[in-house]
Amino acid sequence: MRKIKINRLAILLTFLAVFSISGPVVWGQEPTQFNAESEKTVEESIFLPAIHENTKIYNGKSAVGTTVYYQISDREETRTAVPVNETGKFAIDFGTINFTIGETIRFYILDESTDWTTELEQSILPAATGSEIMGMNQTPSEEETALQEASSLPALYPYTKEYTGRTVPGSTIRLLIDGVLSESFVKSDSSSGGFQWSFIDETLQIGQAIQFVIVSKGTTSILDQIVSEPTEEWKAASDKIKKETILPDIYSTTTSYTGKTISNALIAVENRQSPKDLILEVRSDEKGNFSADFSSLGKLTENDTILFTITDAKGSYASFEQFVLLEEPAELEKTEPANEPEIESENEPIIDSSKIEKKADLEVGSSSVIDKPLRAKAATELMSNQIEESTPKAPVKESDGDNEMLESDKLGTVFSSQSSIEEQIEQTDPETDNESVDKGSSIFSSLPLPILVLLGAISMGGFLYKH
Repeated sequence: MRKIKINRLAILLTFLAVFSISGPVVWGQEPTQFNAESEKTVEESIFLPAIHENTKIYNGKSAVGTTVYYQISDREETRTAVPVNETGKFAIDFGTINFTIGETIRFYILDESTDWTTELEQSILPAATGSEIMGMNQTPSEEETALQEASSLPALYPYTKEYTGRTVPGSTIRLLIDGVLSESFVKSDSSSGGFQWSFIDETLQIGQAIQFVIVSKGTTSILDQIVSEPTEEWKAASDKIKKETILPDIYSTTTSYTGKTISNALIAVENRQSPKDLILEVRSDEKGNFSADFSSLGKLTENDTILFTITDAKGSYASFEQFVLLEEPAELEKTEPANEPEIESENEPIIDSSKIEKKADLEVGSSSVIDKPLRAKAATELMSNQIEESTPKAPVKESDGDNEMLESDKLGTVFSSQSSIEEQIEQTDPETDNESVDKGSSIFSSLPLPILVLLGAISMGGFLYKH
């Protein structure tokens, strides 16, 4: 029994001796040479590029297993944790933060394995071309290549307005167009990784390079997409819109506007000289008619450019531009053109004897019981009246003796004309169709008014004498 107690006492004394010798070295020592080397390794791993006023995406590097925070100046509410990947790299999208020259960005880097923390500051430098994205590698790393492979970007076309892609869940996406990084950005879905980008405010050109900048889990990757040629199906649909669209002129006084296009189309109207958010949208009916209230576009002035974008149900569209004219012209009065008088020969009025005879038949009747003398008399009277109406009246001049027409000559002319009239009447008479007569020519137009009156009287007398 005593032997057991001695052994236990010996063990306890031995343990206390060892504890008293090694204890201060384990718990109470200053940082060892190992910790100093670890700290040095972390410091050497840190890479913090410059930050400019226009920097939006920032890529840096720390040691593997460290934690990184950043804070803007003394504003603790801006303190944000930054993911660090397996190689110690980190990427920051500053979102909507706007920097001011002279501000500072404080980076806190913590090594939890050694409970070591360091604080570094970067001053905001003036904006510079190409400084929107800082710290990118010239050659894609393995992490960047993996991010590209995990992303799916469909084809882009000049008519693309709403674009849907896919990448790593929770990523941030911006566009880099012609070397300019977009102010806006979108986040991919936290589960599926899907995202949408609107190109409504962009005019894409065939062959143009559109770069998608994706920031995900400490890695930034840039994927290029070239705008492709439109498909044949899209071209046909766009051509149909252009063919069926009718857009009247626009004036500075226009408030209510009507047009015509394809049925059930979406018509977006905007004034290029107004803010971009002033976009009027209307739809056409089943017949393609549409109307728009232009008062919502603001005051129109001469030479403003009005852009119409007409889109069908499948997304095919066509764009039209119209310039605003100064003012709508007053509506011209509609007047009937005056009938111009018929031009008649100055000396030879045209007399249609057949019409005279028909009119005579109407006045005296066309029945066969009406005798020929009565019809001849009516025709003679009508002929005389028409001659009188068609002959211009002129003042009677005194004739010289040398130029006077003999009375006998006048009478001969009158009887000759009378014979011609009678022959025309007999020729049109159905009872004398087979008789051969010669047609005379009228010279009544050359006679003055008194002679015409005399002609009528003598013609009647000659007619009665014959019958």
